[in-house]
Amino acid sequence: MESWASLGVPDVLVCDDEGSFHLVELKSITGYASTLSPHQVSFFSSHAEANAWIWIYKTGRLNAPQVFVYHASQIMELVKKGVKAEPFGVWEESGMDWEEVWGKIKARRNGPIKS
Repeated sequence: MESWASLGVPDVLVCDDEGSFHLVELKSITGYASTLSPHQVSFFSSHAEANAWIWIYKTGRLNAPQVFVYHASQIMELVKKGVKAEPFGVWEESGMDWEEVWGKIKARRNGPIKS
C-alpha cells in the first residue's frame, strides 16, 4: 500500500475471518530502537483507536528472533522506548501461535485487553 501519495499509511491491509480490516506496519530491527518515520508516527497517533498495528521482527546475535506487536495507541511509548516498551504481545518467531495472535488482535476491537 506504500506510495508517495499516502506517506505513513501502513504496509498491509488484512481482512480477518470475521470480515474486519486491520492495517499493519511491518518493521525489522536488530537493536531496540523502532524505525518509524515521522509520517508513520503521525498516522498511528491520528488513528489510535483504529485496528492499526505495528509488527516488529527483532533479530539479534544472542536471542532467537521475536515478533513484537504494538497497537496504534502505543505509538508514542514505542517511539520513546523502542521494543523495550511493553508490547501488546510478543512471540518467538519459531513458536508463533497464529490463533492466539489473531484472537488477541480481534478481541482488541471490543476494547482494551485485560491481562
